[in-house]
Amino acid sequence: TQVVSVALATAIVLSSIVSCAGIQCFKCNSHYDKNCGDPFNNYTSELINCDQEEHRMSHLPLKEDETRYSANICRKTVQIIAEEVRVIRSCGWLPNPESMKDRDCFTRTG
Repeated sequence: TQVVSVALATAIVLSSIVSCAGIQCFKCNSHYDKNCGDPFNNYTSELINCDQEEHRMSHLPLKEDETRYSANICRKTVQIIAEEVRVIRSCGWLPNPESMKDRDCFTRTG
């Protein structure tokens, strides 16, 4: 029974490591939830495990080992649609070449 207890404890530890391996980001849209805008109030926003959003990375090419890329950033998108400023927070992915190492913030327009 001690072997079974050790095996069970090991399985529990390993499953907790796997479930928290990815980054977590807030997922919201200020068009539907004003707390998502600026200033940000996470009271009503969902914190999600980005590894569970892998289907959203299906537009990216596969890596050399034929697996999908995982999210590596939390992103905030600001859009102006019909004169309404909308903020969308979600998981995202950026390539991480050496030239971008240690950067905290990226801005893109267009």
